[in-house]
Amino acid sequence: MQNQNTLDLDNYLQEFNRLYGGRDNTLILAIILAVRLASQRKGHQCTENAALNFHGFVHAAQSELPELAEVLEEQLEFLRDDGVWNQDLSRATHLSFSLDLSELDPIEIGWKILDRKARNDFDDSLYFVHQREIAEVAVSWAYHADDREAFCPCHASFSFAYAYAAKGVRSVFLVGDRKAEKFAKLVAFFAGNRIEVKEESEVGDLLGRNVPNDVFVQGVCSPPWGLRVHLDKLPTTSVELKHKPATSESVFIQYLMGKVTGRCAVMVSPLMLQRTTTGDRSLKEELVKSGKLAAIIQFNDNMVSVAPMVAPALLLIDPDANQPPLMVNMTGDTFYQREGRYNRFVGKDELLEVITSEDAINTKRITVADAETNDWNLDVRRYVLSDEAQQLQSKLESMPTLPLSDVVEFIRCQAIKGEEPGEIYYEANQADIDCAGIFERPKKLLTIADAKVMTRVKRQRMLPRDVLVTVKGNVGKIGLVPSSAEGNWIAGQSFIILRLKPNGPIQDCTYLYRYLNSPMAQQALVSNAVGAGIKTIKMNDLEELPVVIPTLEQVKEASEKQQQMVSLQKQIAQLQQQIDALRHDDWLKL
Repeated sequence: MQNQNTLDLDNYLQEFNRLYGGRDNTLILAIILAVRLASQRKGHQCTENAALNFHGFVHAAQSELPELAEVLEEQLEFLRDDGVWNQDLSRATHLSFSLDLSELDPIEIGWKILDRKARNDFDDSLYFVHQREIAEVAVSWAYHADDREAFCPCHASFSFAYAYAAKGVRSVFLVGDRKAEKFAKLVAFFAGNRIEVKEESEVGDLLGRNVPNDVFVQGVCSPPWGLRVHLDKLPTTSVELKHKPATSESVFIQYLMGKVTGRCAVMVSPLMLQRTTTGDRSLKEELVKSGKLAAIIQFNDNMVSVAPMVAPALLLIDPDANQPPLMVNMTGDTFYQREGRYNRFVGKDELLEVITSEDAINTKRITVADAETNDWNLDVRRYVLSDEAQQLQSKLESMPTLPLSDVVEFIRCQAIKGEEPGEIYYEANQADIDCAGIFERPKKLLTIADAKVMTRVKRQRMLPRDVLVTVKGNVGKIGLVPSSAEGNWIAGQSFIILRLKPNGPIQDCTYLYRYLNSPMAQQALVSNAVGAGIKTIKMNDLEELPVVIPTLEQVKEASEKQQQMVSLQKQIAQLQQQIDALRHDDWLKL
């Protein structure tokens, strides 16, 4: 008998989480909610005996709810393991009988399942769904009120297909994993089965087998990131892929543009925007010059499960745009709600308004010349700065500057492997820079004997007055080599040595060190960093870094302040020694 007291859906989800946290819990939750919704639509009451266990619950639904029979049978393929049946699901299943779904929009039920899927799969790089507000932004922009289907190829595009279905548009979703395909078919039930789900096993299949001649008026795609695609090994398709060799993002951008006649959007990694070689570069050049790239939206990190620390970007492509692209920076904290490591985007309405209004804070429309000057690096953060960064940039532009290449000689550093026996050297890393920015004696010891390696070692020797800049990892960290440096100190591979040019425009290493640590220089350095997990600064960006040419008074002031910092650092060290002495005082003798 059904309990007369009904639970609302959010309460049930909390109780389900408490009662069952086992394997495939999101899939099982989706099955329970689909069965309960179909039952209530039909006015069917499940008997106590039919729901003694989850197994019985599913089989009863198969026989009594023919509209779900096929999709439930497909789920049994993945739920036959005894580990699932032995879990105590009976309480969670029985509790669902107190859940009244009749007044709820089925679309909202599906979104709650996908939200759970997104968070539960946060560390799963094989399958993930994008957040609802991200999907709704992409689909709202690309939406065309047309009876024909939308196209959402690739494994991670289901949220976009679902967002189309929520707007009443049928969509084709291609997925490369059988279990994910069956899950997608189950969730499509909540969207009125307006999603055609097809399993595809390889990139080549996606590019040519099942929909070789179909054309769509709209589409959104989230392709795999950073994979090298061998175009010569792919089957013949109706789409010309002329930009090659290219990574997977660029291949699918070309593919989607070939299949969609109207607006489309593609979710990519920042690395794709930063690449300046081969087909990735030529594709971006064509998109900008043709005026088809309407906008690039940069989001924050920890938003997707695949490479969580990578901040995704959304390319908006419009064949009728015919204007330079709009760069949109949506990395501000006000657009997100932190939930542990998970970063939930809550700025959908603000983003759509920003795109329409092109506000001066979060957007900038770049020219072809802008993109070409940056070698077709389309990283949004190179063009749209924060308020503070804009102020620093304006201040820097008002001062006399020269590129860093006019001031110093650059010495690139490579990895050096030690060997026994040999001469002793000490390799510096970032941890060897003290609070005053001065290198202490490096802690890493190497012994070198090989003559070829020794040539590299001698080139990477740290000389007094050298300034070292970190170009890999914690980019922008600066260190100054003291006059007390020993002859066997060498720089690690994360550094580039900056050595003042003889008779150059700057002859004071302290001023250069302090300038590179200034907010102006740091903003310029960090904004030019590229990469996802490990940031790097490209050599040409470092060479072009503007350096303010100082007056004699500024050089003197920099030297005095640095001396004060060194003095204070010595005092801190002395105080720390006194504290340590007191902490370890032999009080047992008292």
